[in-house]
Amino acid sequence: MYIPETQLYIEVISQAMRDALGMSGDQGYNPYVKAQAIAWFDKDNPNFNFICTTVGLSPAYVIKLLKKFGTEKKNFVRNFKINPTN
Repeated sequence: MYIPETQLYIEVISQAMRDALGMSGDQGYNPYVKAQAIAWFDKDNPNFNFICTTVGLSPAYVIKLLKKFGTEKKNFVRNFKINPTN
């Protein structure tokens, strides 16, 4: 089911991935931001679980994507696909 907040939550996940991968593009990037983002991707984090499930994604799948993108160092935004009708 699509709700108005869906796009916002997708952007939250995308930004957290960029931060966790050190790809935020922010000139004043702080390594602490990266550490916080990595910690946010935790299957026991209720906020992370809520956002993932609200947009129709499995938290485990999102964590798997983060690991994959971290390993491959690809531009994950192009690979991050979601159907807004979920």
